[in-house]
Amino acid sequence: KVFQSRKSAIRKSGVIHLFNCRSNNIPEYLKYINSSTTKMSMLINGLLSISRVGQNNYDIITLDINNTISDVIATIQYQVKQYRVDIKVDTLPECLANSNMLNQVFDNLFSNAIKYRHAKRKPTIHVSGKIIGDKVEYRIIDNGIGIKPEFTQKVFNIFYQLEPGKHTQSYGLGLAIVKRIIEELNGNIKLESEYGIGSTFIITLPSGNSPT
Repeated sequence: KVFQSRKSAIRKSGVIHLFNCRSNNIPEYLKYINSSTTKMSMLINGLLSISRVGQNNYDIITLDINNTISDVIATIQYQVKQYRVDIKVDTLPECLANSNMLNQVFDNLFSNAIKYRHAKRKPTIHVSGKIIGDKVEYRIIDNGIGIKPEFTQKVFNIFYQLEPGKHTQSYGLGLAIVKRIIEELNGNIKLESEYGIGSTFIITLPSGNSPT
């Protein structure tokens, strides 16, 4: 009985202490819970996006990618103006692809170029393209912070983050989705980068003259 009474007293004391802690820190706890819930939701949505690539029916057409990129630039105008980003897009050759899927690809690449801009120079993005046989190659070049050579393959891995903890809305899923989309379109993407100088994403897709 003595043991039970002491155990009960300790339990009550612990509950009271916990209650007091919670009472004093409820706003902080709720903020943490909300942040964790939001992060988990974004992670789940990102993973679902990766898993759904290729599962839905989509049209592959001879695509004027110039229009697609113009649409992307229009949607990120706030960022472009806020950070005074200079975007130059050459006249690009057509490819065989899906407009919505490439819209997602270029939105991600442009947003990353702005997010990882160099602090000491004006951000620039240059998009060029050329036909190579039955393929078309697009290059998205920025003058951002760049990536060390040993990480250029890892950036396409799920959950890989270039600067963990610095960008709170980055969970290492964007480039994994981009890679999955490009591969679904029978293409390829790779990264060339020089740390401190900038990065070049190279996308290869079937050209508009390729047999469907």
